[in-house]
Amino acid sequence: METLEKVITALDVNAVEVFRIEGIEGIEERNEKKLLIEAFNSLLAGRKIEEVQMILRLAKDVLGTFDKLN
Repeated sequence: METLEKVITALDVNAVEVFRIEGIEGIEERNEKKLLIEAFNSLLAGRKIEEVQMILRLAKDVLGTFDKLN
């Protein structure tokens, strides 16, 4: 287990990326919140900082709209 943790750390990836059996396609159909958040994280991991900042702003705007509607 320690070796696996070292590999994950060295590659700068999360466990979902290492053990991904299925592609990211269709992941949004899953009902596991932690898995969905990790999948979202893995999508952002290889992006430029500016892109991640933009996605964060978009997510905040969308969630703010959801909150206003509820």
